[in-house]
Formats: sequence, C-alpha cells, structure tokens
Amino acid sequence: MENCKSSWNLFKFANEHNMLRLFQRYLLIINEVEFSDFLEEIKMYNLFVNNEVWIARRSLTDYKLYSPYKIKNDTEMILEYGGRWSEKSGWNRMELLPTSTRRKDLKFLPFKFGIVLDDLNTLNHLYDFRYPEIDLFSKQTIGPVSTLFDYCNMSVTLVRTNTYGYYIKETDSWNGLIGQIMTGEFNVFIGSSMVFSTNRLSVVDFLTMLNPLEVIFVYRKAPLSNVKNIFFVSFKKQLWYALFGLLAILGIGFYLVLKFAELVKDKYTVSDAVLLDLEMLCQQGTMFEPRSLSYQILMFFGLTALMTTKKFDSIQDLYNSRFKVIAHNTSYMKFILSGTRDKFLNQFYELKIGYDSPFVSKENCVEKLRQGGTAIFGEVLILYNLATKYYTERELCSLQEMIGFVKTGIGYNPLPKGTPFRKMFRIA
Repeated sequence: MENCKSSWNLFKFANEHNMLRLFQRYLLIINEVEFSDFLEEIKMYNLFVNNEVWIARRSLTDYKLYSPYKIKNDTEMILEYGGRWSEKSGWNRMELLPTSTRRKDLKFLPFKFGIVLDDLNTLNHLYDFRYPEIDLFSKQTIGPVSTLFDYCNMSVTLVRTNTYGYYIKETDSWNGLIGQIMTGEFNVFIGSSMVFSTNRLSVVDFLTMLNPLEVIFVYRKAPLSNVKNIFFVSFKKQLWYALFGLLAILGIGFYLVLKFAELVKDKYTVSDAVLLDLEMLCQQGTMFEPRSLSYQILMFFGLTALMTTKKFDSIQDLYNSRFKVIAHNTSYMKFILSGTRDKFLNQFYELKIGYDSPFVSKENCVEKLRQGGTAIFGEVLILYNLATKYYTERELCSLQEMIGFVKTGIGYNPLPKGTPFRKMFRIA
C-alpha cells in the first residue's frame, strides 16, 4: 500500500463515491505481509454482496485470489476464495457462479420488511387464504416474496404500516413505506407491491412486476338512456329499415301463432299482433300468457332483439352518462385516481368522482353496485368475491367491466436506491 499510494488513493475515492457497488471489476495485488492490515483498513468500506473487488495475496511462491464482502454494514467481512497461481502449477481457478448466485446465502441475518395492511389481523392470515377481500393486494405479494426469504436464507420481521408512501409538498418529504426507507428504518427491501410512478422512481427503484393487480370499473347493465343521450344517437336509414322490417316479421309471427298455435277459444285479430309488437318494442312484456312453445320462443326472440341495453365503450362514455362513480376505499386508490397527468382523467376525477365522498367501504360498493346506476372503481377480485356471496345469479350476470385510469398489472415491488441486493432479489 505504501509503494502504490496513487492506486490506493484511487481505491479510496471509488469507495467514498459508492463506485464499488457498480458493475466495475477491481484487482488489487497486496503483499502477504500487508494483507491483514489491508483487511482491517477496508473493514468499513462499502464492499457488499454486489461488489467485484478481487485481492491477489502475493507470497514468495504464489498468488491467492480473494474477494471480500459483507452482507450488511454491521456484519463481519467474508473472504471468498477465487483460486491460486504459482509458477510450477499455473492457474488453479475456482469454478465460480455469477456473483448474485454465489452470495445469495445471507446467513439468516435479520431484515425488516415493510408491509401495508388496513387490518392488523391480516398478519395472522397472510398464508391461509382466509378473508381474501381484506388486504388482498398485500396478500397477493407475500407469496412470491416468501420464496425470496427461503432462497436467500433470511430472517425476516414484517413491520406493518398503513400507507405506501406519498410525497408531501408542504414538508418536502415522503410518508409511509417510502418515507421509512429514506429514514433508514427499512434499509433493505419493501415487502409490499405498489403502484409505479415517476416521482416514486426518483426516490426508490422497482423490481419487475410481482403482483398483477386489476383495478377497473364495474357496473350493472343499464338502459341505453342511462349510458347515452338517446336524442343525440344518430340513426341511419338502414337502421330504420331493419327496425320496421323486424317489427313486421314479429307482427306476422305473432298473428300466425295466436291464430293457429295458441289453443284458446278467443279470436285474435291483426290489431292484437300489432299491440304485441309495441309491447316488445317498449320492453314491457305481453298481456297474453304464452302457452305454446312456438309463442314462448317468438316472445324471447322479440324481447332479445329489441333490447336497448348498452356497454360503455370508453371512460368518455361513463363521464357523459348519468351514472354516479365511486371508488373502493383502499390505501392506494386515491393515488391511482389523483396521480394521473392526463387532463381529461383529472377532470373526470374532480367532477365525476371527487365531488362527494368518493371513497367508500367494499360493503357499500357492493350494495351501490346492486342498486344500479353507479359504477365502482375498485379491485375486481375483492368486488366479485363479495358479490358472489350476496348477489343472485341474475345480478351477477348483469355485471360489466371497463378498464380506466390504469392498465391491469400495476403491482411493482420497490427497493431502496442503490441497494446491493437488487440483482439477487430479481433472480429470486
């Protein structure tokens, strides 16, 4: 070290600027006499599991290659043996796996993982699949994250918090999980998935998606007049021709069925068939009780063909409709709705959702959904899980869905900036 002060100063500079964490490789040749002093000198250096610093320990007869690393700042330095070279035997190199695989054993050291839970009792039901409608987002995450615990041989303590972390402009700080990372409470990893955003990316890194959360609009089928203003719906000539043609076919069919198929003593006229046509058109049912199979089939066909329900084609249709919109009250819902930069979506949130107590419990969401005339923005698995408990089969079949604000699959697991475990966790 004394003979190569410039090289030693360069190595110290790399450590001070956290350059030993990056994917550069370093080779230092140290005399056997100075080797112990050198290890003592670098004890507090940032030589973590992702470093590629190799030390050639030089003796009179050979060189032995070592790579020092430590798992955490307060743990002992580990020397990883890489091989030996001598003039007689040449280079005897160890067959080494990639660094992130070789050093995956974290020696059962304790790590804190933050997890967002609305209900404290969820800590007792993370793995037993009970109460799936409670804290579903975090329960979906804990499964794949648990494989990481086993893969890396970690001793994990789950620490509960109630929010993912949002930027507070007044104090220029972050709360929730992100804030706890920045203060060092969770200095390794966050155990809950969260919604990706550019401002969060500036303070944390993200792994690949682990939790394909599906947040969409769910609503019950509604008459056309609730979806669109029917006075502005343009009818082409072909549509009018098809409508009158259908009514004529139905009218003739009803007349023939009433005259020959229905075994009743009363005589029916053409006016009765026309009246049935109008009843079909107005979706009001019929004044005649169908007895024959042919009459039942014809009535079913008429009601289905003239049905005027319609799905929303886009979030613009929902905005222009008479539907009310509310959102399931979760720790991430407000961030999804208010975090968009799209002008129309901001307007949608402020005027269509945010004007009157927009965030409600899952039970109220399901009840409002059953009443009709309301679209629910929420996690689809939670909504359907409750709906299957309380809805009739007919009510379940009337539910429709529409994607809005976010695409499906938004659950990314975040990591602290510059963590040495990033590649290791990504492989796991």
